[in-house]
Amino acid sequence: MKMNPRIKLMREKDLADNPSDRLPICLCVDTSSSINTVVRGETRDTGRTVQVEGRTLHVVEGGESRISDVNTGLREFYRSIMDDDMAIDIVELSVVSFDDEARCALDFIGMEKQTGLADIVLKAQGEKTQIGQGVQLALQVLDERVREYQEAGVRYYRPWLVIMTDGEATRENSNVVLNNEAAGETRKREQDKRLVVFPVCTEDTTGESLEAFSKHKPLKFDQTQFREFFRCLTDSAKIIATDSTPGAEGVDLDKVYEEMAKKTRR
Repeated sequence: MKMNPRIKLMREKDLADNPSDRLPICLCVDTSSSINTVVRGETRDTGRTVQVEGRTLHVVEGGESRISDVNTGLREFYRSIMDDDMAIDIVELSVVSFDDEARCALDFIGMEKQTGLADIVLKAQGEKTQIGQGVQLALQVLDERVREYQEAGVRYYRPWLVIMTDGEATRENSNVVLNNEAAGETRKREQDKRLVVFPVCTEDTTGESLEAFSKHKPLKFDQTQFREFFRCLTDSAKIIATDSTPGAEGVDLDKVYEEMAKKTRR
């Protein structure tokens, strides 16, 4: 993955200026058109329909959508970490979005310099759900940051990968192969304790596509709970930052997952 030389220098300087232990978290977010589904508020039917991922959806005006909840959750996550004296130095966040293709919406850097997260706006677009592409790019983003930690002599916690979707992966032949490759890699890293995976989906999906990526069953939220998930994520990151050390996490990460699962609907 190519990086702007100026950004690369900024990231390296950030680690030199603040050599605190780091917890890298990559959010891999579905931004296909279906995540524009309205979940609350008054709406007006325009009389138009669109075909998305084999489904006929009615186009409405007004209301709040799933993607707006994701954006709000991201901003609340940022503010919560910024307000915590310890977490602000340790937690780092990147965002990868996927629909017809995967893209890095926000790359890693120390939270104090992560100004783009304060007003991030992910947009729903595209008709496909290329989960495999998104996960492969997310792993590349995590690997690059871990390499920078190692070169700078900065200790780091086991990276976290959060995969969020409201649908199933597109089942084209090439995409199925990509999904299988990406799932095999996340499973291997998870087994080797080199990665923590949090698969997250809405309760109106089977979660079948996500099951391949982790030993954990997907966390299922109703369509109004995305913001609650980000609160859980923030609390869990703070626990890691305050109660454990890199390489010897004193916190049982399976229990962290279980605590998140208690707040979701199976």
